[in-house]
Amino acid sequence: MIQKNPEIKVDCARNEDLCQLRALELMEAVIDRCAERGILVVLSCTQLAAGSDYSKPNGLWYDDGIPTYKEEKVLEAWDVLMDRVKTKWNLFALDVLDQPRHVASWGANNLKIDFNQYTERFVTHISSKHAEFKGFFFVEGVDKNGAFQGEDLMGLIRLSLAPGVENIKTGLLMKHGIMRLSVGYKQNA
Repeated sequence: MIQKNPEIKVDCARNEDLCQLRALELMEAVIDRCAERGILVVLSCTQLAAGSDYSKPNGLWYDDGIPTYKEEKVLEAWDVLMDRVKTKWNLFALDVLDQPRHVASWGANNLKIDFNQYTERFVTHISSKHAEFKGFFFVEGVDKNGAFQGEDLMGLIRLSLAPGVENIKTGLLMKHGIMRLSVGYKQNA
């Protein structure tokens, strides 16, 4: 969605002001309307391509088989998104990747599949390029050890996130009844 920013069909009779907006403009308008109502927003990366079969992708945050979904392009897409919304007071958190699965690992010492290493790169990237964002980062586990997609956080026991990165605080948060790790930068006073 971010890379193509398609036109979105909206009921123009009921939403005249939203009628001609493209996807990113519409998302920003929805976030603003949530702010008017005191609603906090979490932006989540759920899949790389709109309409893709959720069971078939590799379960990772990138796909080297598709040029527009290489890791650097995924981070560029986050940059485009963050440039629009990073100062919104109600942007509560970013969900790095919803339900990492299949080949995704935690602590296997493999840059291509280790979700913990990507999470560290992602948090560092967003925090350095978009310092105005003061929200949290939701980070899920993987689907190993008999756990469902994103639920296995056992890797944290032997390998924690972001060693050596300053100003990080961690805590566990509940999201949809599933325990998830939250990593966020402390706000400056």
